[in-house]
Amino acid sequence: MPGTISLGFIDDELRWGAKHGAAFDRKKSQWLLLTNRKLPAQLPTLSLGETQLPLLPQVKWLGVTIDTKLTFHSNGLALAKKGSKVALHLAQIACTGWGVPLTLFTQLISSLVHSRTNYAAVVWHKYATNTSTIKALQKVDNLTQCLALGVFKTHPLLFLKHNTTSPSALSWLDTKLELAITQLLTLPDSNPAGVVVCQNGLRT
Repeated sequence: MPGTISLGFIDDELRWGAKHGAAFDRKKSQWLLLTNRKLPAQLPTLSLGETQLPLLPQVKWLGVTIDTKLTFHSNGLALAKKGSKVALHLAQIACTGWGVPLTLFTQLISSLVHSRTNYAAVVWHKYATNTSTIKALQKVDNLTQCLALGVFKTHPLLFLKHNTTSPSALSWLDTKLELAITQLLTLPDSNPAGVVVCQNGLRT
């Protein structure tokens, strides 16, 4: 493996920016090496003009934390933390005596909690696989069910699922992925993404 990696398109971008008056913030530029193997003792460096960029163990791009081995473990923990935070805020209006009814509270969970925990699921979710991310998100789902029913966290999971009729985290993420794939495969040829799907024979 070479000690220094130089990518031609980076230099092209810098020349284009200098020509058209666009300034690229080199200090905010990041990169990582995608590999399942152990990183070498002598790590490669990447140069952006005269600036050398350090190799990072993970980078955040469009709200998704991407790690070297594409496990998305850190990304899953961040999503679970966001979901738990929102769920605890909703707990203030979930009192069974005078609070929001169960049906409405379930809708709030779907629109406020799940919208955060399943963000960009088509990127990081492995279909029908109980990953560490799924386990973390299932804990958030169990928390929301306890809040909806006004019970303690020690209640059995079967009791929670029976009384809230809420699908598991793996189930609703699989459904979300299925819908996204179906939408992608049924795009018209006038759509740029539909052209790519058609050219690669993904519809057959």
